[in-house]
Amino acid sequence: MPITVAFTAASIYAVAITRGIKLEERIRQYSRGASDPNILLMIWIFVLAGAFATGAKSMGAIDATVNLILSLLPLLAPPPRTLHRGVLHLPLHRHECRHGHRPRTHRPRAR
Repeated sequence: MPITVAFTAASIYAVAITRGIKLEERIRQYSRGASDPNILLMIWIFVLAGAFATGAKSMGAIDATVNLILSLLPLLAPPPRTLHRGVLHLPLHRHECRHGHRPRTHRPRAR
């Protein structure tokens, strides 16, 4: 559904649910509220964000960024070192995982 259809439906609903006031006054209240600077700024941010997202998607920037990150991820993240009870744990410190278990490949130095 295009944004204009959703905006029109929401506007009609907002005017329609106000009871006990004449239609002319309801429309006047809606217009005063919609012209508030904060509301207008929020609408502009929404419209410009949608335009940016559409432009980025149409020129392939999203796919290019995802492919770049996926190609760099193996270089940035070290491989995990341990399997504990069939669950893969990434160690927080050199010789421990987040549960305090030591990997099986670790042998403490003799003192």
